Amino acid sequence: MANIHTAYLHSLVLQHQCHPLQLVAELTSASFCHEYLVYEHENEWAIGINKRLQLTVNHRSEVCDFEGKVAQVNPHHLCQYIHRATQTLSGEDWRLFGRADFEFSRFAHDLPQQECQHPLLELFVAETELRITATHVIIRTFESSVLAQIQAIITRVSCLPAPLPLQGQPCSQQDIVGGIEVKHHYQQAVDLAVNEIKANQYKKVILSRPAILPFNIDITKSFINGRMNNTPARSFMLKLNNMQAFGFSPETVLEVDERGTLSTQPLAGTRLLPQDKTDAARLKNELLNDPKEIAEHAASVKLAIEELEQVCDPSSVHVSEFMTVSERGSVQHLASRVKGQLATDKSAWDAFRVLFPSITASGIPKRE
Repeated sequence: MANIHTAYLHSLVLQHQCHPLQLVAELTSASFCHEYLVYEHENEWAIGINKRLQLTVNHRSEVCDFEGKVAQVNPHHLCQYIHRATQTLSGEDWRLFGRADFEFSRFAHDLPQQECQHPLLELFVAETELRITATHVIIRTFESSVLAQIQAIITRVSCLPAPLPLQGQPCSQQDIVGGIEVKHHYQQAVDLAVNEIKANQYKKVILSRPAILPFNIDITKSFINGRMNNTPARSFMLKLNNMQAFGFSPETVLEVDERGTLSTQPLAGTRLLPQDKTDAARLKNELLNDPKEIAEHAASVKLAIEELEQVCDPSSVHVSEFMTVSERGSVQHLASRVKGQLATDKSAWDAFRVLFPSITASGIPKRE
């Protein structure tokens, strides 16, 4: 694989007085923004707009790399191949945006893939990248023509008041899960899961269900409303390959620093976080003393340790936080953090292979 230069041609740092959430909404709705990925973490918003270079993996384990070359890759070697491909990117302080489908994990567990029209994993270098803090916007782009448009958006949004909860037809819980067929299917799935746990086929099951909504929803407005009523550790919104999504997450699957220190943050166990402090304290105490929640959380931490030991020096793996209570918006979670030092013959992508998806999304054991 040849080296690929990724240095941006134009960069600009601007001060602003905008509400970051409102600025994100306007930028991702701009005429020059055809695809995007937004990621919020620690009071900074990162936006990747349009794709300059991309790597994709499809359900047949075919990789189309950053040069556009397609290779059939052994599923067991996919993450090593992706690691090598990312090493071809050169340039100062380059960044990748991306997403992975839950089904990508089937490669790691020797499970057959189903036909899928869109990539199971995609990574891209953005044509235009923005970093938004409370006071500044950092712009890096290959296209000089967007600089004036971005400056105009910042000027316009700075004159607007802070966003208010948006008006519109809301989607109620009844709209989402109220259908008789949806309820019946979910009840059957719960009964089956309980019986299989009793038969020792699983230790923990995470159920999900699709919902057919009665009308089309506005993703951007829904994201704004959700974010204004939430205090997540991180949030995201994307529009890629004709697919739109948004979400709020209290945990991370994998964090890696430049020294090779890995960490993962299993969350298991949840209670409401009411505004009344007495009720909140009562529910927190209930959460910390519920045998079921404690057992599920301990099982999740145990699996996280076992997974990190596969890619770390086993003696370095340790629990740095155990069963702390993390308060996020209207809920409180039991949270732990497991850390380790990446082995010299492993990469961060090897760690992603064993940790993805998170334990709290997959259930235990993961393969089943």
